[in-house]
Amino acid sequence: MKAALGVALLVAACGPPSSRPAIALPPPAHPELEPELFVRFTDRMGGSFALLRVSFTLDGRPVFDRSCGEVDDACRAGMKRTVDVLHARGAPGTHTLAARVDLRGEGAGVFSYIRAYHFRIDSTHAVAVERGRRTLVDATAWESGGPTAPLEQRPAMAWNDRFDDL
Repeated sequence: MKAALGVALLVAACGPPSSRPAIALPPPAHPELEPELFVRFTDRMGGSFALLRVSFTLDGRPVFDRSCGEVDDACRAGMKRTVDVLHARGAPGTHTLAARVDLRGEGAGVFSYIRAYHFRIDSTHAVAVERGRRTLVDATAWESGGPTAPLEQRPAMAWNDRFDDL
């Protein structure tokens, strides 16, 4: 049976798109602290896609959910390109992160029909959380396949783990 990680902080950020900032990590007060897990989401989808919703679960429990309505252009414009999703301390072991990203096609003029298309990225990732270590997970939505790939084959998720000693 998996031990649960305690969720310490949830951030649903809104604001203008920004470049990819580093997660500001507080220095550990005591080296014997339980392991830490930081998760960051970055939207690197191109202009052919509008981000509608981003949600994450950790071991099946919801930890982050940010959405904008179909017609709420101001909300979508305000969603940051990079958001800190989770900061948790807790049990070492392997945990499962799941991400869901809902997108809509974005086009104008003769390509306005693309706005009727909807896309979803469902992705899971096993992450090892170790005692005495800080685990940083970057989840990035990106376009795979290049400009000649069909739109429905472009949305993809990449996961990158980094580890720091406490």
